Amino acid sequence: MIGIAGSLALLLLVGITLAISLPELIDQFPSSLLVNAAEGGWQAAPLPQDDLTTVDPTVATQALSSNSSGELPSSGYLVLDCTEQEQRIRESSLLGYNFGSSTYTFEQAFLDYQLDFSMDVDLDQGSIQMEQGLLEVWRWQDYNPEQDPPEWEVILNTREGLAAQGSFVENGWISGKFNSIRTMWGPEEEEGDPEIDSNDFYGFIDEGSREVTICLLAVGVNRDEGNQSADLTQLQAAGKGSLIDNWWSPRQCYTCQITGSQP
Repeated sequence: MIGIAGSLALLLLVGITLAISLPELIDQFPSSLLVNAAEGGWQAAPLPQDDLTTVDPTVATQALSSNSSGELPSSGYLVLDCTEQEQRIRESSLLGYNFGSSTYTFEQAFLDYQLDFSMDVDLDQGSIQMEQGLLEVWRWQDYNPEQDPPEWEVILNTREGLAAQGSFVENGWISGKFNSIRTMWGPEEEEGDPEIDSNDFYGFIDEGSREVTICLLAVGVNRDEGNQSADLTQLQAAGKGSLIDNWWSPRQCYTCQITGSQP
């Protein structure tokens, strides 16, 4: 009995000592070693940003501006910035909705709008790929003088898909083929059968290695004559600078900025 009582007294003394000294001990630990309560268990607190291992971006990506000749690297992948091209696609969608005018804003025009666009250049393979997925849900704007605000209803749904693949031919020129798929349906209809087309495209990397552009030829020009065609030799003779401006529809030319390269 005496031994048990002594042990209990000793444990009580240790507990009191820890209760008094624990806050001071916690303050002495580095903050990165503390843990926070999280739903479903415990997790370590994140390390301070200065403690994280970082990679110098110049190691993984080399800016082309460092190449005074403006020539492309012989291998690797180009790092492309397609932000401006995505904005041009959105502007083209709004222009189509407004039938060439500027009556409605983007938010007024579309009940839903989804865009996925990418362009990739593989220098090892001498190849280029481009993909685009687009969904437009047009709003019908029924302005009733007795109703404020006006009613918004869906008038048209459009889903488009585009996949292009090509290769470099000479002097930075590009040639390839693309497939497109397009479906349109009304507000009371289910998504119908898609319209599928394919044709050639041509493009180039500009002389300063600043941009890469591909331009799609028209498909089903009037569904009786078939697809549009072009002669690469004639395009090359006219020069890269004239391709977009003289294309059948400049909106069917896609340009991304070259910001660097990576292995």
